[in-house]
Amino acid sequence: MERYREQKKDLHMVFIDLEKTYDKILRNAMWCSSEKHKVPTKYITLIKDMYDNVVTSVRTSDGDTDDL
Repeated sequence: MERYREQKKDLHMVFIDLEKTYDKILRNAMWCSSEKHKVPTKYITLIKDMYDNVVTSVRTSDGDTDDL
């Protein structure tokens, strides 16, 4: 941010707090609902895998951050 200020360049940032967005959804209910609506098993499995051992990092022009 300092570099952008010094160079008088515009800097746009977005902060999205998703922590409370999905904590109320029971995952088993989500899987059952997906099956009920005939979502293919391979897609349900893929989505389940996204919830297991999740780590997040942010890619910037200076490289990736440490895992969050």
